[in-house]
Amino acid sequence: LVQLFISRKREYMADAGSVGLTRNPEAMISALIRIHEDPTRMNVPTKSVQGLFISNPDPQLKKIKGESSIFSSHPTLEERVEAIRKLQ
Repeated sequence: LVQLFISRKREYMADAGSVGLTRNPEAMISALIRIHEDPTRMNVPTKSVQGLFISNPDPQLKKIKGESSIFSSHPTLEERVEAIRKLQ
């Protein structure tokens, strides 16, 4: 559980770092949306490497709206966009 929490925390930190480097939060939001909406199925060998992806590679988990569960490797798109908007 701690590993999953840290993985999600890193996602927020990476997003904030990207916004800091580019100084363009809307471009970061747009990129996250494009990655999230990509219908391509990724072949992920195990769940243990899901945290290495920019967006959750499991297409079933991409469809979940609202808050991320305690067991998800990534925050939801909505949570990430909200966090980026709070940086502005």
